[in-house]
Amino acid sequence: MIMAAARTDLRRLAVLTAFGGALVAAALGAGSATTLATMLSTTTNPNNAVSNVVLYAPTGLASVHQGSANALTWTAASPMNGQGYVIRGVNNGASSTCPASAASYTTLVGSTAGTSFTDSGSSLLSGAGGSYVCYLVQTGYSSAGGPPWASVPSWTSVNSLTTVATAIKGKVQQASATGALATATATFAAATNAGNLLVAFMSNQTGISVATFPAGWVSATSGSGGANKEGAVVYYYANNPGGITSVNATMVGAGGVSLIIAEFAGVATTSALDTTGSTALAAKNTTGSVSTVAATTYSGELAVAAWGINSGGAQTWGESAGFTSVTTAGAGGGSPSDMGRETTGAGGVVTETETWTSNAWAVGLVAVFK
Repeated sequence: MIMAAARTDLRRLAVLTAFGGALVAAALGAGSATTLATMLSTTTNPNNAVSNVVLYAPTGLASVHQGSANALTWTAASPMNGQGYVIRGVNNGASSTCPASAASYTTLVGSTAGTSFTDSGSSLLSGAGGSYVCYLVQTGYSSAGGPPWASVPSWTSVNSLTTVATAIKGKVQQASATGALATATATFAAATNAGNLLVAFMSNQTGISVATFPAGWVSATSGSGGANKEGAVVYYYANNPGGITSVNATMVGAGGVSLIIAEFAGVATTSALDTTGSTALAAKNTTGSVSTVAATTYSGELAVAAWGINSGGAQTWGESAGFTSVTTAGAGGGSPSDMGRETTGAGGVVTETETWTSNAWAVGLVAVFK
């Protein structure tokens, strides 16, 4: 009888239990079959909907130059417990070592739910050529949802910083030399920086359009007006290993050469060459134009145009609007020459028109780099 009474009391018992912000109601059903009915009601805090306070950072951030833009890619955070990614940056001056504090990244570049983003118009890209931009990508969460976010969300990954440094496109340094015979050596004022693009223009009055450069250098384009007129080449060294102080090159058979070399930052380190062009004047003149054979792939690419003149005298040079002279090489047994460069605008065929002093045979070359 005691056991029967206990069963009767249990049927009438209702228990309310508070558990972790949820109410659990339990009751024993009537009759010979005992049942347990449970209801769990959870409450949500709209400002604290992500259960794990730590937002994990993405990994493997990389930057690829695309003309005047930087294409960023990274690997998703694991576990990814935010809503997407916010990208910030800072102009880091001459240093490629990115800041270790998130507070140092003051420019909001953008945000995305994916694992890639292209910076094509931020204020970071307007810095001096050769200086560095550092990007920071963080996992983010905002109670308002998103991304995209118009500002840095209130929660961002802090367990580690995912950063990358990328150089702003521009000239770093240049040098020139002449040789009375077939060889010339041009020497930089400082050793080259690893990753930068090196470009060389070499010309002669013999009409030779073949040259020999050190290992790592690749031919971009060449041109010749014929024997005893003018010949020239453009060579380049993409993603140079750094530490290069001088370049020695030879045009076998030439009776005198001019050599110009230049170092540029902010150019793609792979598949750097985009399009080229060459022209050789059909008659002596004091002006000439050279154009690329195809339109550029991206806006904001680096165009390098150079001219060699079959004359023994020094020249006064004039470049097209938008082009700036890198440097010149005098006669000195070779052929006077001028290298100019510009950052291309909206893309398209690149044309450069040059003027000089002497009425002479001339060869013009242009090479455009991403």
